Amino acid sequence: MCIKTITEQFFDPTETLVVSLPNDGYLTAPAVDLAEFSHIFDDTASTQKTSTFTHLLEELHGTHRPIVIHGPGPALYSFVPIMTAFPTPPPDFLDAIAMSMDQVMKSGPWEFRNKYDSYILWTNDTLSRQLQQLKAYPNSWNPHGKFLVVMERISEVNFVLEKMRQWHVLNVVALVPASSDRKTFDLYTWFPYQPPSGECGKLRETVLVNKCTAQEPYLLPNVSLFPPKIPRDFAGCPIIVSTLPSEPHVMKSIDREKRQPEANVTYADGMDIRLLNYVTQRLNASAKFLPPPDGDWSTFYPNFTWGGITGDVLYGRADLGICGTTYAFAFPDLDLTVPYETLDALFVVPRARQHPRWNSITRVFHLPTWLLLIIVMIVAAVTMLCLANYGTKYSEEQPDYRSMSGCLSCVWAAMLGVSVPRQPRSAPMR
Repeated sequence: MCIKTITEQFFDPTETLVVSLPNDGYLTAPAVDLAEFSHIFDDTASTQKTSTFTHLLEELHGTHRPIVIHGPGPALYSFVPIMTAFPTPPPDFLDAIAMSMDQVMKSGPWEFRNKYDSYILWTNDTLSRQLQQLKAYPNSWNPHGKFLVVMERISEVNFVLEKMRQWHVLNVVALVPASSDRKTFDLYTWFPYQPPSGECGKLRETVLVNKCTAQEPYLLPNVSLFPPKIPRDFAGCPIIVSTLPSEPHVMKSIDREKRQPEANVTYADGMDIRLLNYVTQRLNASAKFLPPPDGDWSTFYPNFTWGGITGDVLYGRADLGICGTTYAFAFPDLDLTVPYETLDALFVVPRARQHPRWNSITRVFHLPTWLLLIIVMIVAAVTMLCLANYGTKYSEEQPDYRSMSGCLSCVWAAMLGVSVPRQPRSAPMR
């Protein structure tokens, strides 16, 4: 089948494959004989659908990759080792809100790793419900993965791709039977920043990227179904930013605030603003700031909605939120960039009283010790002066030792352990 071909060529064989089914009879009861997949889905009301999906499971099971089936009812509880199911039903929204806010705010990005990378969505007017069910598992939901949406009507391609865009899923391909030949399948996608398919991230037109025939499933060579869709040149497209003044990260321009209306708010400087200006310059994009939201980074209202910068990003009013953000503000629906600043946690203690710098010399010894040293130096200097003037002939001794100042200098040098300028000549002085 074409689905198996796409899976083998474009999905990582070492990663888990998620198969999502609509709630319209694709699954009915768990398997009795685990060796035959045709007995897992026994739906007499939709024989064609059941046989098609059973064949798909058989083909995917042959690839020996981990498979997760997501669908309604008790059919989730299948004990096939390689085909596991989600262990618990999706948590209720009200129950999640009832959690302690401390737990929500402390959920860092390190708790949302090991996400699934490959998805197959078998949809039939149930895409929104399927996405909501998948997103209810934040530890596994990955909007950056590769999505293959299997459809029945070509008229719904635009709607499906637009719905996936609203859910921030860009690596998506829609597989739909061709209008001219039901045995041929067309593969559609779109490019957010490549006209005429997309314009500044908005869907304008779908693109037929490949075809596949059911009898001999093969794709056109050298055509990637999941090419990079975020360019390095945004061609001047705006990036909507939600922020609020918070020094030193975001500093508002007072002069421009007085001259311009609030809708055209600008920011003068700040760590985050400088980094944002560098990014927009490198991407050839422009930054457009929303008016500062009410509250702080995040505000939770009684009607179970979010405000602040978090609300602007969650509800699509902004593409980016900046304001000295830390991992403490991690939410399952928000992606955090690589950290560019580190905060250190410290203990604060009272600071000891500082002594004047000139007092550092006198604090070497206590006052009695200093008095004793001064007395010893004076006595030694007087003794040296007497020996130089009266104990020897006047002409024999050095002139430095015949004055009180010279004797004090020599005694101080001896105290410090350095050499004197001139050695004494007479034996008594030595």
